[in-house]
Amino acid sequence: MFIRRVFRTIELTAKNPLSVAQIEKLLIAVFCFTVPIGTRTALWQGSLAYFPYNTVFLYATDISMMVLVAFWMVRTAYRNMPRPKSLTGLSAMLLLGIGLVSALISESPALGIAFVARFALFVIFIALLSKRFSTLPYAAFFIPIFLSGALQAGLSWFQFFSGHSAGLWFLGEQTIGANIAGVAKFEALGTTFVRAYGTLPHPNVLAAFLIFAIFMSAYAYTQKSASGAVSSSLWLGGIALMLTSLLFTFSRSGWIALGIGLAILGAWIIVKKNVLSPGEKNRIYALCIIFLSAALFAWLFFSNEIQSRKNLALEDQAVQIRLEGIYWAAKMIDADKFFGVGPGQFVQNIERHTGALPEPWMYQPVHNAYLLIASEFGLFGLLVFLFFIGSVLRTWSQHRKGRDADTLWHTVTLALFASFLALGISDHYFFTLEQGFSLFCISVLLTFTRLNFTTQNLDGLARHGSFSQHPAA
Repeated sequence: MFIRRVFRTIELTAKNPLSVAQIEKLLIAVFCFTVPIGTRTALWQGSLAYFPYNTVFLYATDISMMVLVAFWMVRTAYRNMPRPKSLTGLSAMLLLGIGLVSALISESPALGIAFVARFALFVIFIALLSKRFSTLPYAAFFIPIFLSGALQAGLSWFQFFSGHSAGLWFLGEQTIGANIAGVAKFEALGTTFVRAYGTLPHPNVLAAFLIFAIFMSAYAYTQKSASGAVSSSLWLGGIALMLTSLLFTFSRSGWIALGIGLAILGAWIIVKKNVLSPGEKNRIYALCIIFLSAALFAWLFFSNEIQSRKNLALEDQAVQIRLEGIYWAAKMIDADKFFGVGPGQFVQNIERHTGALPEPWMYQPVHNAYLLIASEFGLFGLLVFLFFIGSVLRTWSQHRKGRDADTLWHTVTLALFASFLALGISDHYFFTLEQGFSLFCISVLLTFTRLNFTTQNLDGLARHGSFSQHPAA
């Protein structure tokens, strides 16, 4: 049934010219699918010692966003463009302003302005997408994310068991191997294991994407009407594949973040189980079996490897890198309290406080998103960012209380957002890498946008086989 739907969509699209609304939804689907794809070209590159953190790249996702923004601006008269009236929008604009001031007074204004420009592109894109998001059909959002997650999961299996990359450099896959310096790996049972990367820059970023894909796919599965055993098996099999590939990232922070999200969801299901329909309950039971089976698989076959990653000592490289980053961040905050060292310029300011480092891969931002913002945007920027987070959660609370709100959806988005906020405590990629920034912005969109996905939205593809079921708002 699932495969027939996809081919039916392709068949109808080939026979009928695409309408404007269909093109819009197709572009959104392309963006969703390419979020984890690292295809890029360098527009400007600084010193190799700081690569890639002082290099301006153009990513496939940037092109997708720019095409969509241009598409929406042509379709929408300027007077109808969204204005930053909410606290969320105003705080985002204020953070952009602080970033611009910080960039102009920094040592590398061009690099700082390039960072702010990308930030502005994301803000505009999310603002425009939020006006259309709740009317997106199944095929434009959930299916691309599910397929992209399954692709990353399959690649992760290959990388972990082969110990090297698959040669998909054109999709952004890193060159990895047990003997390559700077590659994420660990020792267990006298063997060196290379952690799975997918097409992302680091296993921890892959873990964040897989968490996102798992939550979105699981929600989509719970909302499906009965459509056959094959379709359900494909969804459950894909989710199981993503769960096992999350294991192969061996990302401690990713495992903890998934646990936080599942704890929030589990608590809500226990307290609010009466609001679930019988069909939703049955599909949640099936998902519980998949999650428990994945956990059992991990424990039976990879308990030694997991134990190796659990044993964290002060002298471990991961701990030392994070402690050194905190020290560098404290020095930068102390030297530039109010506006920071400039957006995207943490790495090239390291030598000001510690001297030259012996290996290029050691030049990394502080592994804490909040300290990174304080270092690059200053304490003013950090305060505005925290206010932004608070305003997103406030909007989420207001929408959750709406009379027609889908409380399961709002709980899923809160679980995802909380997971990402927790990941920000131990890593920087939400504000230094394209894929991480894309994931964070999408999680913000899902959290603060009032969404009412219904069975009609989700099954529009099954009945009509096209992107045209729900026109853009």
